[in-house]
Amino acid sequence: MAYLIIIILLLLLIAAQTFIFRKRGLYGVTYEIELSESEVYEGEVLRLTETMSNRKRLFVPWIKVELGATDTLSFGERESVVAPPRRYVPSFYFLRGWQQIVRRWTVRADFFGLQYIDRALVVSTDLLGLVTLTHSLPIWHLLLVLPRLPNWSNLTLAERSLWGEMAVRRHFLPDPFMYEGVREWEPGDSLRHIHWPATAREGKLMAHKLRDSADPGLLILLNLQSRPGSDALATDYTMMRRAVHIAAGCVDQCLGQGVLFQLYCNGQIPPERVALAERALTQGAEAAGGQRSRARQFDLSAPGVVDEIFAAKSSVPMPSKQKTNGSKPKEPMASVMKASASMPPASTSPAKESGTAGEAAAVFSAHIDFNVTGTGISTAMRSGRNHALNILRILAIIDTHKALSFSETLAALPVRDFNADILIITPYVDDFIRDFCFMADAQGRSVKVAMISALYGGEATPEQRNRARHDLRLPAATGIIDAWLLFRNEGKTHDN
Repeated sequence: MAYLIIIILLLLLIAAQTFIFRKRGLYGVTYEIELSESEVYEGEVLRLTETMSNRKRLFVPWIKVELGATDTLSFGERESVVAPPRRYVPSFYFLRGWQQIVRRWTVRADFFGLQYIDRALVVSTDLLGLVTLTHSLPIWHLLLVLPRLPNWSNLTLAERSLWGEMAVRRHFLPDPFMYEGVREWEPGDSLRHIHWPATAREGKLMAHKLRDSADPGLLILLNLQSRPGSDALATDYTMMRRAVHIAAGCVDQCLGQGVLFQLYCNGQIPPERVALAERALTQGAEAAGGQRSRARQFDLSAPGVVDEIFAAKSSVPMPSKQKTNGSKPKEPMASVMKASASMPPASTSPAKESGTAGEAAAVFSAHIDFNVTGTGISTAMRSGRNHALNILRILAIIDTHKALSFSETLAALPVRDFNADILIITPYVDDFIRDFCFMADAQGRSVKVAMISALYGGEATPEQRNRARHDLRLPAATGIIDAWLLFRNEGKTHDN
């Protein structure tokens, strides 16, 4: 009889703890996650903060949080399971009554592009593993990773002087040798600029109206085709990443030299990438302005949002055991968590491609500005930090797995309308590129070709490289940059 009573008491205890955990186990428990930045450069480290709080007297015996992110984010000392293109990072908690646990992790952005931490699977069980409560939290922390800037101090892409041959609308100092009319003399004008015939005719002091001018800028032509005549999908991902790094380094050099620069590329940018990048930058701007917090907080005790699995602990499905095929994650069930901060709507309209190569359609975005044509994408000819940052953002979200025909991009390029030096970043030189260089050379343009092919540079001897330069059959005035050697000398190839 005594044994029967003990068994009945044990069963009552088990039933009581099961009932209490099911009803009150996650009551007052909140989970908060915060990413310190929304835009970083490739290779930089940022901080991830997780906060788990238990705002009641009853303890929580076991909680597992498994973050789902892109596999190009490294979580420092934390163990993770990689199933390309995803990475799952688990962490475990035991919460006493009225306890808050704050954990800070370092996250490194290994590759440029649009990265994210999209979901967190929260699993909690009772003491005996009879009741399992699961939450699927839509986190969606977006991170725009810009290409790293190579340190090429010995690379001169364009010269800069105070005055040049190209007339511009606005400059920091008027050109004293270029006149475009007369105007009334004003106090502070030099007496050398007085226009005496106009002064005699008007009966008052008149001065020459000076025209602003600047040196020719740099036109960066980025070729994302791996070989001549390849289709849109036949691209070498490693080589294209190197091409993007070279373009980023050129933009940084132009910014340091104070010259105008412009990007033309035969790549493509999906409209959804523009929308996500715009959303990430908008979140970062609002957080920097104090309008909203970077942290996202979830109440795990929200009614009607818990999926209960009455099974053994071993039968709980974990995302790390599932295979992924790169498709969009499935939406959570009807028990999606109710977040205290919802995602802001995207402020970007999809880009439209025009039907002809000569027409361009602008992309409407508050932070990213470029034009889309039938042969690729392009930017305006400008200078300054904001323009450089705009091009780096374009390079970050460009699709390096697809490319349009570079020969068509060159054919549609209005070279006669540009007063700029030209830099071609390409893994090969074919007849189309060769003819383009001769045409630009005939018009007096300074042309440089940055070769990114490993076969051209690599470990070749100087004699072999000179022979390879001769085999390119480019105009004698064309400068050839061995981009492979630039990366090797820098010691940061990042070609994995």
